[in-house]
Amino acid sequence: CSSDLVLHGDYKKMGIVPERSPKITRYIGVSKRACESFYELTGIKADLVYNPFEAEKIEGGEKKILRLISATRLSSEKGGGRIVSLCNALDKAGVSYEMHVYSNDVRRMPRNMPHIFYHEPTLDIEREIASADYLVQLSDTEGYCYSVIESLMVGTPVIVTDCPVYRELGVIDGENAFVVDFDMNNVPVKKILKGLPKFRYEPVEDCWDRIL
Repeated sequence: CSSDLVLHGDYKKMGIVPERSPKITRYIGVSKRACESFYELTGIKADLVYNPFEAEKIEGGEKKILRLISATRLSSEKGGGRIVSLCNALDKAGVSYEMHVYSNDVRRMPRNMPHIFYHEPTLDIEREIASADYLVQLSDTEGYCYSVIESLMVGTPVIVTDCPVYRELGVIDGENAFVVDFDMNNVPVKKILKGLPKFRYEPVEDCWDRIL
């Protein structure tokens, strides 16, 4: 009974001599280096056969990992439950994603969702926001929302609920944001994966000079 032995390593570098036996009638190296190092150690020539490899195709422009970020309190009115609903929708669609939440109140949040990562809050996460695909803010209501404005200023679109103030501040569904229903029905997962074109955002002009 004869058999083949596949050579996977640089055996000379490792100082290891692979198994040899009269039953082994052919040696196969997965790289030239594997073949050469085996020959240098044993004087036996191996056939070169590279390992097969086929990369998984990413359909529809989907990124390998969708990166989401949120910097908010996680009380009910700030949308902690909606973050979970968003993640459930992404899970159901089979999306690869990471949801990074910066908050000092995660007691109400589930710990059995492997794609949600919790971080201590910090005042300076501009780099993290800029490198994310979306900033998420799913509040019941907002009077302004600094994190949304900061995100748009660095060119990162947002996923938000339909709070009236966002329209006032220039948040536009399909242009620099995806606006979702408060009940989190019909989350536009395919559109979120496709992404939005680059946009330029200018915040509304303040008038503090007149007040002060």
